[in-house]
Parts: sequence; C-alpha cells; structure tokens
Amino acid sequence: MRKAVLFITAILVLTACGKEKKHCWGCVLVFSDGYVVSYRDSMICDKTQSEINTMKKQVYDASAMGFETYQVNKCSKIR
Repeated sequence: MRKAVLFITAILVLTACGKEKKHCWGCVLVFSDGYVVSYRDSMICDKTQSEINTMKKQVYDASAMGFETYQVNKCSKIR
C-alpha cells in the first residue's frame, strides 16, 4: 500500500512540475506614438503562458512601423 501511495504521489509531482506547453495565441497589439493609439490583432506562436505574461509587461520599439512603441495586450490561447 505504501508503494502505491508513493508511486501515485511521484506521478502527481512529476505532472505538476512538467514542462509548460507552447501554443499559438491571439493577441491585441497596442501601438502608440504619443498622440494616436492603434489596436491590431496578431497571432503569436510557439510561446508558453509564462512567456506571454512576460511579453505583456514589456514595451517594444515600433519605429519601423511608424509608431514609437507597441505592447502586447489581451491574449487568448488558440486551440
């Protein structure tokens, strides 16, 4: 009985500590140049939930797209 409980506990721990899976995400990108704000839909793939959360906290340079900055906002997993 102890072996069975130990085995089940080990499986639960390994499952809980398992590697996060990567998915595609549908996100809204918010572009800004100080005066105008523009929202654009985008698909971001091969990212985990943790990576998406980190991306939401950062502000990126958008000068190549005619804006000053952009930020990732409101993402949902695409199934």
